[in-house]
Amino acid sequence: MKKVKIYYSPAKDIIWERESEPMEVDLSAVEKHYLALGEKHLKPLEKFMDFWRQEGCERNFNPQARVIKMSREETEKTFGSDLLCHDEEVGDVVLAIWTLGADLEKESSRLMSTKGDLMTGFLMDVAGSIALYNIHETLMDWVEKNIAAKESSFIIREFYPGFDSVDQNMMEKVVNASDATKTIGVEARGSALLFPRKTQCSFVGLGTKKREKAVTAIPCNPCNGAKCLYYQLGGCHMQIMKNTRP
Repeated sequence: MKKVKIYYSPAKDIIWERESEPMEVDLSAVEKHYLALGEKHLKPLEKFMDFWRQEGCERNFNPQARVIKMSREETEKTFGSDLLCHDEEVGDVVLAIWTLGADLEKESSRLMSTKGDLMTGFLMDVAGSIALYNIHETLMDWVEKNIAAKESSFIIREFYPGFDSVDQNMMEKVVNASDATKTIGVEARGSALLFPRKTQCSFVGLGTKKREKAVTAIPCNPCNGAKCLYYQLGGCHMQIMKNTRP
């Protein structure tokens, strides 16, 4: 079990170092999937699980997050008025960026290029995608308890760059406004993606009236549907709203 190291700014020019509750990477869906495939698939799974438990997780899983609380006005001034989709109930906004770090991706690539370790490397990458989702859940719990609840607010919506017709080319703004490169080693590199690759970000809308609000995950392009391993594991690994399933 590890804690997410959080660099939190409740106001401009302030950074507090905080930690989440201990979190686990839930690989039960992976085990269930390969058990269902039959006995011949168990050896690669067992080899990976032994590696993950003995050293893979501890050595390569480094969960960190950059969290900034902003007013609605500041958010729209920095990132554009369309970002919040004209949702008038959103007051303050929390910009959250979370990452596994670069080590897991490097180790996965190394293993996949090593004779006899292809499946271990592949499953390492799958574990990283699941871990990223687990970090998101853990981080949203932290935001709810340590930011929203302390101001009698609720998480009412979550906005993702590139979703709801938001321009994907705002990643440079996200990184620059958060100083994410310095704090958690995340870069934009002029792309719609963040680096390290196992990194995501979102804008969390806070409001004074509690409501249930889910965001629909947009499929990968092209979407492989039932042929996709993440689909087989219970849904797209880019699931984006806490405690929801497609």
